[in-house]
Amino acid sequence: MALRFLLNNNALADLHDNNGATALIMAAQEGHGAILRALPEAWVKVYLQTLNGNTAPVLASLKGKLEVVEMLLDNGAQIDLTTPTGATALFAAASRVIAKLSACHLTMVPTLNCKINMEDLPSTIQRIMR
Repeated sequence: MALRFLLNNNALADLHDNNGATALIMAAQEGHGAILRALPEAWVKVYLQTLNGNTAPVLASLKGKLEVVEMLLDNGAQIDLTTPTGATALFAAASRVIAKLSACHLTMVPTLNCKINMEDLPSTIQRIMR
């Protein structure tokens, strides 16, 4: 894997792009658990935020990557960090579910997939609330 090669050759995992997003933040947002596991030194700075105040757990929650949120929590992410608008990872996860339910009920489009895996939500939300 190219990432492992870079890290083995002293690449800095905590560098950020013009928006302040580190490799950990970008991997979390896209749900790339394998990349997160390959970034052990980046976990030290799991608290970092982008320039607009987003955190890895919030971005992962907004994208529905709840397994990544759990991974972040297991590795020391601060779940109570808020964005400038006051959002937390729990708020982001809940707003995603509410938006999907609203779309299903308002549009009544038969082809819209209105199934929400409720079995995944309770453990993640309970974990976030601890």
